[in-house]
Amino acid sequence: MTVEKLKKMFDSKYLIVYNPISGRRKSRQVAEQIHFEFNQNARSTIITGKDEDSTREILQREILNHDAVIAVGGDGLMNLVIQLLAHSPKPLHVYPAGSGNDFQRTNFSFKQGKSKLVEDLNKATEKVIDLALVKFSNYSRYFGQVLSAGFDSYVNARANKLKRIPGTLKYVVALLLELSSFKQLRYKLEIDGDLLEFEAMMVVVGNGSSYGGGMKVLPHANPRDGLLDLMILHPVSKFELLKVFPKVFRGDHIRHPKVEIRRCKNLKISCEAPIFADGEYFGNGEFEISIEPASLKLWN
Repeated sequence: MTVEKLKKMFDSKYLIVYNPISGRRKSRQVAEQIHFEFNQNARSTIITGKDEDSTREILQREILNHDAVIAVGGDGLMNLVIQLLAHSPKPLHVYPAGSGNDFQRTNFSFKQGKSKLVEDLNKATEKVIDLALVKFSNYSRYFGQVLSAGFDSYVNARANKLKRIPGTLKYVVALLLELSSFKQLRYKLEIDGDLLEFEAMMVVVGNGSSYGGGMKVLPHANPRDGLLDLMILHPVSKFELLKVFPKVFRGDHIRHPKVEIRRCKNLKISCEAPIFADGEYFGNGEFEISIEPASLKLWN
């Protein structure tokens, strides 16, 4: 470690926030270890809350007195943190301890081991990525990875209820349970000013490439290119949907003739489906998405 980096580490204060229920409670153990290791040669504070609202309140207060944030959890915690760090000079590092961990998979290059968490972070450098902003009529919210509206968002809603099934497996089970009753939906889209109206199985919008624990739904999405990636799955039979689904894990589904890929900067969507982004419920109805380039600083 250079003298400059060592001095910066001594002079900085790190805020460690964890989700007490993610990753089968692994996050608390990891957060406490990071806190212990940091406090050998730097200063850190560890926080959590009983639920999303209390965690947000504590985080909002404590973030003012710290120089960087380390989030220990999954995509849900990451989404909570980026609401407060968007356009902030303070960097974020995410340690994966949830069921999906797609934000970490997309944006962080090194693998962390329990025995050398701080050593790995000492090697990290800062970079900036884009965020996507979703605007409903009465509120707005950022997402970092993928937004879904359609069959996959119904699957997401069902998967969130399968508490005892780990990781990607819960999404597979939810898909099979949801498939029998699902019907194609009607969409109205405005893509960079172009108006479209059609029926489809799903519409997916991405700043990052994967969701659901590594499903590469938008394999060429780049969170640093200033663009949103858009996937439309036009109507297919349920049997065909089952054939296409396994290809999502490799990103090969985009070769299917019923899959349409676009890129844009601004997008308006109107549909009946529930809206999920970063695995979290965002709302439903009509909404707008825009890309905000270089709006989040990461410690990678």
